[in-house]
Order: sequence, then structure tokens, then C-alpha cells
Amino acid sequence: MRLGDFKRLEKQNFEPEFQELIEVLAYTVNNDVEVLYNVLKRKVSLKDNIFCMVKDIAIVVDSLGIPEILTQFRLEDPNMKILGCQVLKVINQDNTLTYPTSAPFISFTQNSGVITINHITGLHADTNYLVTIVGWGN
Repeated sequence: MRLGDFKRLEKQNFEPEFQELIEVLAYTVNNDVEVLYNVLKRKVSLKDNIFCMVKDIAIVVDSLGIPEILTQFRLEDPNMKILGCQVLKVINQDNTLTYPTSAPFISFTQNSGVITINHITGLHADTNYLVTIVGWGN
């Protein structure tokens, strides 16, 4: 089922005795329904509408998935508690024809507003990657 076009409440579309009431209600109703309509029309962005943060990190891991150097990033909101991190995209910076060996999985620790990456499994060892991750807020 597809949504039809969004139609705003306009006082001239109602009987004269209801126009004053519609004029008062229309601003709030139209704005709220338009937001919901846009969500239903797939106009929701991850970063702007979901309690999460998206971050690109450069990383090289060893054969166990442990970063070769300390890999951290600061949360935009230091009070945000991260429920989990998930890999959205992986780019092999050394050889774009080589891909991860399995779905990457991240283990991390959070200390105040800083996330430390402990492991990222599924990546080739000793390879430079640019990894896009999402941290889901709790």
C-alpha cells in the first residue's frame, strides 16, 4: 500500500462555523502529521532521528581482532550510554578487492564519554581499514 499525498488542514475547506476552530488547530495538527507522514515515506535518517551516533574509524587489527594501536572515539553527548556498536561499512584501504572474512563484530568498553574498541573480528590482520560504525544509545 502506498501513501497518498499529504493534505494539510485548511480552514476554507470547512463550513464557516468550524473555520475558527480549524485555524487554531491546523498549525499543530499539520506540523505533527507532516512529520509522521515523512517518516512513513522513508524520510528518516539514522543520525538525525535515531538515538545513536555514526563514526568512521581508521583501524588495523592483529590476527585476534585486537587493534594494533589504542582506538578510541569521543561521544558527541558525553552522557550517552551505548547499548552496542555495529559495523555499517568496511573499506579496505590497502586492497579494495579484498573483503572481510566474516561479518565484523565489535567489542568495546565505555568510560564516561569515550568508547574504546577492544576487538573487531572478521577483518584481515595487518590491513588498514576504514570502518563506519553505529553506536546505539540506550
